[in-house]
Amino acid sequence: MVAKKKVVRKKAAPKKRVIAKKRAAPKKKVAFKQPPRRKIKRPDRVSKKKAAPRASGVGSGGKRKNSGRKVGAATQRTREAANKLAAEAGITPLEHMLGVLNESPDDLRQQLADNKISEAEYLILLKGMIQRKDWAAQQAAPYIHPRLSSIEHDDGKDRHEEFLDNLDD
Repeated sequence: MVAKKKVVRKKAAPKKRVIAKKRAAPKKKVAFKQPPRRKIKRPDRVSKKKAAPRASGVGSGGKRKNSGRKVGAATQRTREAANKLAAEAGITPLEHMLGVLNESPDDLRQQLADNKISEAEYLILLKGMIQRKDWAAQQAAPYIHPRLSSIEHDDGKDRHEEFLDNLDD
């Protein structure tokens, strides 16, 4: 008889227990240190002593007698400059804007009739002229027409309060 060899299985080596090491807590990163807080003076703890008076005009602040721009000083210089420019050019800016408003497209129509410009060019130039007139009207309007809020409307009729007083009678 043939002897059977006994197969012996090797047992697996026991697993070693790995003990987890405690990790150190991460250090907090501080970008900067905050300055210590200043103590706030309470009104009830403030000393009652008054500060010594300062020399006049040395950083005293506030309104002082005869300080600031004199009334009409800048207006006079501006008006003189505007008058000088008007005298040199012979026309004021307002007069120029009114001249733009009074421009007529007759010159453009004549150039179109003489075949100096094409119809497309005529339409472009006419559109530009209309835009210029609109701009001039917008700029000149405040000098010619007052705002409605700056004039008092008096149509001769009773106001609301007067009307209510008349009801009682």
